[in-house]
Amino acid sequence: SAVDGASLTTMEIRGGYAHSLFASSTRHQLWAGGALRVVRGSTSSFHTVLQDIGQEGVGYRPDLFGVDTKASWGMDLDLGVLYGFGTLGRAGLVVRGVLDPSFAVEGDEGYAGPAELSSGRQVRLGVGLTPGAGLRVAADVDLTSSHASLSRIGDQQFGFGVEKIFSTWSLRGGILE
Repeated sequence: SAVDGASLTTMEIRGGYAHSLFASSTRHQLWAGGALRVVRGSTSSFHTVLQDIGQEGVGYRPDLFGVDTKASWGMDLDLGVLYGFGTLGRAGLVVRGVLDPSFAVEGDEGYAGPAELSSGRQVRLGVGLTPGAGLRVAADVDLTSSHASLSRIGDQQFGFGVEKIFSTWSLRGGILE
């Protein structure tokens, strides 16, 4: 038996644009926008025979991120809309990873893991309210289960935060679950 694993690390350069779809004099506002991302993905893999672990004993430490890394480039796109309802608050929807580029994995001899890895696509909804007195409250949630091809484990996150604005500074706090 053997254990196979792979990892993906990304760095990106992005440029974005947003445009108001309503005249600025209206009480309600709707913006649409997006970000084009140039993504550099670095993949690595490892293949460990379980028998080798037994022979090495408790001192055996496999290289979890692999020895050889392979880097390549891809393009991705994020799209979103933001609706503002007066001074009370805003609600937004974003699709991250519309193009979802994949990055090839060079496996060690015997490696039987995925041949490509990607970050996955995500749809997220957020709402922010400004009830007054320099206070802001915001919450956002994943509408889709984000499962990168690496783990195939789906998870959905929920975020909540509060911000108190003072004259020249602000205090923020929040949780992400």
